[in-house]
Amino acid sequence: MVNKKYNQPVVIDRAIASPREPDSVHWVGSILTDDYTKLVDMDDAMDAITNIVKTNQAQILDVLAYSFTTPSEQSGYTLVFCLAESHIALHSWPEHAAVELDVYLCNYLRDNRNKCTRIFDQIVEYYDANKVLSEKVARPSMKKFAR
Repeated sequence: MVNKKYNQPVVIDRAIASPREPDSVHWVGSILTDDYTKLVDMDDAMDAITNIVKTNQAQILDVLAYSFTTPSEQSGYTLVFCLAESHIALHSWPEHAAVELDVYLCNYLRDNRNKCTRIFDQIVEYYDANKVLSEKVARPSMKKFAR
């Protein structure tokens, strides 16, 4: 992945929260970017992430969107995508040039580990990240608890 503005490789620092291979994957991360417009333009982010989700064949059930912008000041936003597979949540912080991102897809009907990672990476790419600090959280499968 390359930062478009500086044509430099993006530093992705990934930690694995568990040494075992997870039954399902939950990515959480902090994205640092110089693209101020993407940190304040909630509608563009919602359209881009909707496209990413659909391209990866996940199903959006609903979207909650809230902009902190006031008539006198542009500010960040919160987006929560409720998916049939689980969720994507993010909050932009233009004052810190950052986005906090959470992507989880459960594996009840199919193995979504690669899809979850692709969606996370494509959202990072949308924000044209300079640096990403992320953690892959190993989660148990619902199948182990289902009756």
